[in-house]
Amino acid sequence: MIVDPCYSPEIEQTVLAIAAHQGLVYMRLLRGNVPLVLDEYGYKFEIGNPARAPEPDYSIALCVGLSDSGQPDFDG
Repeated sequence: MIVDPCYSPEIEQTVLAIAAHQGLVYMRLLRGNVPLVLDEYGYKFEIGNPARAPEPDYSIALCVGLSDSGQPDFDG
């Protein structure tokens, strides 16, 4: 099993869940500062039960393409 916690409070919960789990587990850790998104919703990590972030009040469209050089083209 592979788990990828999204921020530090979830890492703590994931370590406890892995310790109680029977079998092999690979945990991938993040780098950098990540905002606390799910804490205010009483989120609890459970192996095999993915969580869904609440729907925002807005939409964001992000488009990234490749230029002829094979590098991302952020200028359109």
